Parts: sequence; C-alpha cells; structure tokens
Amino acid sequence: LVRKAPALSDVLAILTWSASAPMSRDLLQALLPDASPLDLTDALERGQGLRLLRRVPGTDRYAIHRLVAEVRRKQDTPSPDWLTSTGHHLADWFEEIRNEFEHLDAYEANLDHLEEWAARLASVDAPLSARLTWLQAYPSYHRGQPHQILDLIEKAWSRLGDGDAESESLQGHLLHDEGYARGALGEHSRALALREEALAIRKRALGDNKTAEEKKNDNLCEKHRSKKKNTRA
Repeated sequence: LVRKAPALSDVLAILTWSASAPMSRDLLQALLPDASPLDLTDALERGQGLRLLRRVPGTDRYAIHRLVAEVRRKQDTPSPDWLTSTGHHLADWFEEIRNEFEHLDAYEANLDHLEEWAARLASVDAPLSARLTWLQAYPSYHRGQPHQILDLIEKAWSRLGDGDAESESLQGHLLHDEGYARGALGEHSRALALREEALAIRKRALGDNKTAEEKKNDNLCEKHRSKKKNTRA
C-alpha cells in the first residue's frame, strides 16, 4: 500500500529522519516540492489509515509512530544527496519566514526539526549544517535574547566550512546578526564593525544587486558613521 502512494513513502522518509516532534503540514509540503497539495493530503490520510502516522488533534501537524520510525531507521540509510537536498528545502522554508513575527509560532513549533537536521548534516554538509544552526537563533531575535543569539552564532561558525559561495553568503549573515546582538548588549562600536564587514561580504557576493535588507543596512551603517563624526565634533 505504501508503494502505491509515492508521496506517503516520501513523507515517511522525511519524518523518519527528522525529530520525533510533530511536523507542520506547511513544512512537509516544502520538503516535498514534487508533490502537489492533493498528493500530500492523500499521503497523510493513507498514513493515518495504516496507523503509520498520527495527527495532533486540533492542529495540522503530523508525526510518525515511534516504532515505525525505529524499524525504518534499522532497515534503511539515507543517501548524502537526499539528506543535503532535504536540508536545503528545510533551510529555505525557515529562512523565508525568519524575520516575520507573525510566523514565530510556526517557526518554534518546527524548531526541533531544524536542530535535528543541523546535527544530522554536520558530517555530511558543513555549510548547510551551519546555516541550519544560524536559523535557530531567530526566535531569540524576536524575543530580545542577544546572549542566546551569540551562542548559536558561535556554534554556527564552528560548523562552517570554507571556500564556496554559500559559505561566504552565510558569513555575511552571521556577522550581521552578531552585530545586531552586540548592539543590543550596548557594544555599539563592535556592532558597527561587524555590520560593515557583513556588508563588504554581501557586496562581493551580490555586486550592485542589493536587496532591500542590504540597502537598509547600508543606511544604518552610514547613520552610525555620521553619528560618530558629530559626537567627535
């Protein structure tokens, strides 16, 4: 029956290698880009009917039954390519909603999966593991917890490899967010230096194609520079 529903097989694979916590349907859909919403609905209904999956009452969150996951882990080993591909889809979903407070509940509800995949990918794809670790800091950003942000940024740096463009882009994010946290702790000179370093990396990576966020950061750094000049005068 599982073989007759390819999307169900994919759902089971994702939940087997994710954290034991339930996963939201939105995130599941993001991790299954080739499955239509109808395919996913069919897979989730079949999975519940076969007692392979359970739905958290009153929510749109699903988990694989513990014994099913244990058996699958003993019988199968995921390929590095599959782990990396799934990890990128996971990171993209979290990164897209990270700055929006209205999505914080959904973000935190799926945070266990972000942590699980960051650890799982540490020996498979170091830059991706670092990216997933960096993304764990955003609930602390919304809750005004700079020390927690710094702890996760330090952990992300420790997992980051060197060399490729993705690493350089992530370095810019890490420096920028460390600058935010340092500023929140009153370390304004250090915060400015970190943000300027982040901007230099992003300019190298993006050239003149700046996003709204990069332009905002340019203005912020210029504002700080002007303030320092006026204070010295």
